[in-house]
Amino acid sequence: MIGSNRTAKLQIIAGVVLLLLAALLLLLGSIFWYLAFVAGGPLLLSRLNQETWQMSLPGYLHHRRRAILPVYAVFAGTGSAVELVRVLPDLWEYADPLNGVLASTIWIGAIYPLFFWLIFESFVLFKGITGKSSLGALLALAFLILWNDVPNLFLPLWTVNKPEPIFMRVLFATGYILEALIAVLVYEFLVVDSGQRTPQDGGLLP
Repeated sequence: MIGSNRTAKLQIIAGVVLLLLAALLLLLGSIFWYLAFVAGGPLLLSRLNQETWQMSLPGYLHHRRRAILPVYAVFAGTGSAVELVRVLPDLWEYADPLNGVLASTIWIGAIYPLFFWLIFESFVLFKGITGKSSLGALLALAFLILWNDVPNLFLPLWTVNKPEPIFMRVLFATGYILEALIAVLVYEFLVVDSGQRTPQDGGLLP
């Protein structure tokens, strides 16, 4: 077990409180629901995954601290690529005050790493339930689309600037697939590196 029982309980409580806050902010019409959700989700799931499947991102990094920077670099670097795709062609913009240069720095440095951590933990959860990597990845992808797109229909966190709806749908679908793939590939690397599975045991496809 990673940390004391007290720490575990505090982590679960913090995750639940942040998720409840996210729901309240969503009902109140505040775009800050997203920040509370993307922070509370991985806190709660990582503790549940560690207790149930003995695998979570903090659990792995607790024993292999040399991997903290590379994992963060992958998550933040992917976020940087998303921001470049967004900003250079001016495809979409976020609602204020989550828009602008300073906000982009916050997205890259904090929100996207939390976002990928959430998808990572979602994949661990779904893979643990289904027992299959490919189905776990599919469910994690569905979860990713569900909590990103559905609330945006009622409280827009972003607005699309381009008039080609089919192009933007394809772009967003491709982006979701790539983002989920990044989180799953990080998982695959970590479990092989930790000795829980060898490369010959299979990867994304069971």
